[in-house]
Amino acid sequence: DNDVGKCLTMPEAIYINAAAFLSLNDSTLSNIPARIGLPISSSANERIGDTLFKPAIVGDSLGLKVVSIRPQNSAKNLSTVPATIMLLHKETGMPWCLMDATFLTGLRTAAGSGLATYLFSRPQSSVVSVFGAGLQASQHVHAMISVRPVKKVYIINPGESRRVRMCNDFRQRYSDITFVPLALPPISSFSSSTPSPPTIQSEWDHVREAVGSSDIICMCTGSNVPVFPSSFVRPGTHINAVGTYTPDATELQPDLVKQCKIVLDSEQAKGSGEINLSMQQGAIDSTHIKGLLSDFVSISHVNSLLPSSSSSSLPSCLPFQLEAIKTQPVKTLRESDIDITFFKSVGTAVQDMVTAFAVIKRFQTNLRTSMPVS
Repeated sequence: DNDVGKCLTMPEAIYINAAAFLSLNDSTLSNIPARIGLPISSSANERIGDTLFKPAIVGDSLGLKVVSIRPQNSAKNLSTVPATIMLLHKETGMPWCLMDATFLTGLRTAAGSGLATYLFSRPQSSVVSVFGAGLQASQHVHAMISVRPVKKVYIINPGESRRVRMCNDFRQRYSDITFVPLALPPISSFSSSTPSPPTIQSEWDHVREAVGSSDIICMCTGSNVPVFPSSFVRPGTHINAVGTYTPDATELQPDLVKQCKIVLDSEQAKGSGEINLSMQQGAIDSTHIKGLLSDFVSISHVNSLLPSSSSSSLPSCLPFQLEAIKTQPVKTLRESDIDITFFKSVGTAVQDMVTAFAVIKRFQTNLRTSMPVS
């Protein structure tokens, strides 16, 4: 994981993932089967999580990602979403590399949200609320700062030590940005099914103020139920939600989802709780979903995201030739400054394969240039 972090910066990862989503417009470039999910139970026959198997080929990148969801790992000081990627040589089928993909998962997920934020949020967006204080939340802060002129970030999390530590770490890296740690009150203190609870305890006032002033909201909690009342969100906000993927878990109230123009990272995201439960309750129908992220990405978008410091080397880290992609006409999502846009991500293997390919290419370059690696 330490080596992965040395190979790609967040702006570089956003470029790589923009190219990955663009590649989905060319059916000749990839084959991405549906993931295989195994529910996992303990020896006492209690459900403890899931393990997902995600094979794919994208250009010259052929491989498999195995990712597990184990919420109880936090008590063991282990990652709650451990992951591994194996890449194979396309021509021979022989193993090329085995990579710890826990950090890579956080990096590529946030990079996808960074792309969505670049495409859908208002260009002047400067205030961000991030729910959660784990790897995904941390990477999302980097991603938002990479694509928008961020001036203030709220880190909202129930655990004080984690949110305070995260803010302190970011203050050292981004001295010109204000970081504010906020406590997330018990979710049970408001009704998750009521759009505008008649009475919300004063402990929610600081969350209401933060969310109400935010241009961008990132949901990175893993909560099975909505985390805050929908009435807190102001018109014009862009929302990224990445914390859940099962059909019965949602970080947002259906009433909020109803107000949004929705874009998904993949067809499988239709099975996420934010979409599934909102449809079950009649809050939305298929017309609320405006398309997949790949529908909104053009080659000019990808090129505009190429960091100037990497302009000569980064394109060669892609498993395909960018200029050879057969592109489609792109869609437009935001039509006014009051639109609420919502990007729902459950993770897609195209991101894993393209990001992993770029990482190993960079790693090999680092070895040749004697850059220290662990």
